[in-house]
Amino acid sequence: MHEEDELGEGDDEYAEYTSAQERIGLGKKSKKLEASKRKDAMEAMTADADEEDEETMEWEREQLRRGSPFLTSHEVSPTKQVYKPAAIPTSTTIPSLGPAMKRLSQSLTAVTTSYTTNVKAAASLVEEREQLESWFAAFKEWVQNVATFLDEKFPKLEKLEDEFVSILKEYSGMIARRRQADNQDDLSLIFDHSEEVDDLGRVLPRANSVTVRHYQSAIERIVNDGHGLLSDKHAAEFRDPSLGLAKWFGGWRRRFGDSYTGAWDGLGLVGAWEFWVQLELFGWNPFENSHTLHEFSWCASLHEYCGDNDNDDPESDTGPNDDLISTAVVPLICKVVEAGALDSYSALDTRNMMNLAEQVEASIGHDNPKFQVTRYLLVTTNELLF
Repeated sequence: MHEEDELGEGDDEYAEYTSAQERIGLGKKSKKLEASKRKDAMEAMTADADEEDEETMEWEREQLRRGSPFLTSHEVSPTKQVYKPAAIPTSTTIPSLGPAMKRLSQSLTAVTTSYTTNVKAAASLVEEREQLESWFAAFKEWVQNVATFLDEKFPKLEKLEDEFVSILKEYSGMIARRRQADNQDDLSLIFDHSEEVDDLGRVLPRANSVTVRHYQSAIERIVNDGHGLLSDKHAAEFRDPSLGLAKWFGGWRRRFGDSYTGAWDGLGLVGAWEFWVQLELFGWNPFENSHTLHEFSWCASLHEYCGDNDNDDPESDTGPNDDLISTAVVPLICKVVEAGALDSYSALDTRNMMNLAEQVEASIGHDNPKFQVTRYLLVTTNELLF
């Protein structure tokens, strides 16, 4: 067998390149298909020609430059970047070992000193924190004791105050009835000239002295009960607020002024001090004597507490001491007046009422609503009198 018979004819082997296997289309459809294939082949060749790489384009430009020496370089190829080497820094002297060691030694000394200072500051802060925790723990315990004390004593004091006001009311009623009886006696002197006599014809004595003695004994009994309200308390800080409240709250204000002011604890101090104010004012009839408010010990103690302030700023929070007048004194005046203790026909009562209103105005201010209540009582008294 011949070799060409085994491998095939040459036309078959290279038919891809010689177009030996191509067929000529005779039909209309075949011609149209052939034309479409030729068009696709031409488009593929055009796309291959457009996809020239940078190296090929550079080669073509070089050939054009060689063939056309009159073309400028910028018309053929872009300007190439020129390599510029980095600037070499100026040389510096190499530091010697001695100054470097000295610098390191100074830095080490500074770090050691700073560390020692920080350790001492941390130890001081820990000690101060322990002291503060101990102080606030004691303060908290004391406040709880005061709260228990007030819960026990305040209701008893209020009960005694109600009883005192009821006696004042009863006494004022007796005075009113007696004044009415006197008016009737005056009429009887004019028109009847009759007197009250017993079965034997003797003139009966008036019962004013008996009534007054009964009233005074009742007042003394209630006042003694009020003064004995703290008989079971032997600790001085519970008997005198300047030794308890002023001590603890004053220490808080001096040591932690910002915390004291931020907690509005001046109001808390006044709220607790109100019990001792009411206790000292218990049994006080402001219309029977001309005592001023500043003569009471609670007023002097509270002013002393408010004046004991290291801050020179007059607008600083020293505790609203005059609030006690509006929270304790004015309500007491209203209760006494409502009970009828203010005798509008008495020049002494009217004068004391006017003095008391001036004291309240000087303490809490003219625009305070509590002063308006006192002023209303004063105006009402004057209207009844005149």
